[in-house]
Amino acid sequence: MPTLYPYQIEGVAWLRAHLAEHGAALLADDMGVGKTPQFLAVPDDGDPVIVVVPASLKPQTAERIIQWRGTGSRVRIIDGVGSFIPPAPGEWIVCNPDLLPAAPSETRKAERAVAEAEDATLGELPLDAGKTIDAAAAGKLLARLAKRGTILKGSFAPRTKLLVDEAHEFNSASTSQTNRLRSVVRAVRASGGWTVAATATPLLNDPAELRSLLATFGLGGIAWPSKEGRALDYWSFLRDWGGSKGRFGEEWAGEPRDGHIATALRRVMLRRLFRDVVAIPPMLPTTRITVDLDAGVRAMADHADEMLRRRAGEIGRGEKKLVFEMVSRMRAALAVAKVPAAHAWCDQMERGGEPSVVACVSVDVVRAIGKRDGWARIDGGESAERRADTVARFQRGELRGVALTHAAGGVGIDLFRSARLLMVSREWNPARNRQTLARVLRQGQERQVGLSLLLGDHPIEDRLDELLAGRKRLMQAIDAAAVRPEVAQC
Repeated sequence: MPTLYPYQIEGVAWLRAHLAEHGAALLADDMGVGKTPQFLAVPDDGDPVIVVVPASLKPQTAERIIQWRGTGSRVRIIDGVGSFIPPAPGEWIVCNPDLLPAAPSETRKAERAVAEAEDATLGELPLDAGKTIDAAAAGKLLARLAKRGTILKGSFAPRTKLLVDEAHEFNSASTSQTNRLRSVVRAVRASGGWTVAATATPLLNDPAELRSLLATFGLGGIAWPSKEGRALDYWSFLRDWGGSKGRFGEEWAGEPRDGHIATALRRVMLRRLFRDVVAIPPMLPTTRITVDLDAGVRAMADHADEMLRRRAGEIGRGEKKLVFEMVSRMRAALAVAKVPAAHAWCDQMERGGEPSVVACVSVDVVRAIGKRDGWARIDGGESAERRADTVARFQRGELRGVALTHAAGGVGIDLFRSARLLMVSREWNPARNRQTLARVLRQGQERQVGLSLLLGDHPIEDRLDELLAGRKRLMQAIDAAAVRPEVAQC
């Protein structure tokens, strides 16, 4: 195992104690703190272990298991639908969510669709809602599910352990991916094992996603226990997060009750903040660079700004998708309009010999910047091996810079050779922006990090700031649950 910092040793001890009591735990340390060494240290030698990570992280996760758990560790990477075979005692398997076996409910729904033949629609299944299928198509679907296999209680060896990295990807109960993982969690518990979920972003767009995340790992009723038993107390959760039942569902306009939330989350979650445990130089003040917009982009921004200023309650259900699509097109056009300014920033960094990172929501922008001489890109279209090679080349000093999308490059990589990050555009979700920043602001960084933002000369950028500020308020409630250990000596 690597040498752990004192706070990481405390984290492993907390996890083991919590798992012994509840059978599941959430490791939610801040980005850059070093969660992976902690949760890989928890299983005992000889345990059968399943590690679920994004596909892009499978190769490096397998390498870390061998490096940190010893060269004698038996590690198997799952590749291809239908190739999932549960681990034997002493074996570690590394799997991405797309390759998990089917949940029993998924198979039952497919079987019912076959039985109903012409009347079957995929709207009844957790796949491609709304498409009508005939008996032949339904039969093919069932065959694919059969190839995938179905996880049932008793499927795993005794005391199988489950480690789930980037666990915030399982925050929606309506997806097949989440239903499959929940089935695996239940089977692991039935084997006498336990589950550790690791994520730096337990809260994403709204508290309902946190509630779903906790439910996935069986932690909701421990955090907010119901009087009737271990089920989540829905109304207590809603009240603590300042929520209410509105015309279009749950609304989160009220003030979160930080004290109540902290008490509840500490029952299931260990969270340490980056600034409290990692001793690195403080960040430089954020630089905001204004970009002039042409008439076409400005007209699109005017229209989008008008829609965003309307209250959500005034937008009917049928309009919401159209508004979202319109705003997305405008944001893409706005990002492309910033490309010349992004190139100018990169030129400045290169003249100063400064390795740098450029992040954007738009794949087109990332590809444009990634074509620069001596640069590479991470946009989700590359293989896991090529992604890992790009990171290694940058860290070795072989690249001048890396351009990445927040979605593809915001997790699981170290780019701390750079101390300069430019965000051409930001995600709606502040947690994802923090994830991207954590690629350079993390353990091993020895210089002051500088963040630059490219902002169009239009009020819609202020609207995004307002939206991010509102969601940051919810993230602050999560941070209130963090423990405050002594700063590690790096």
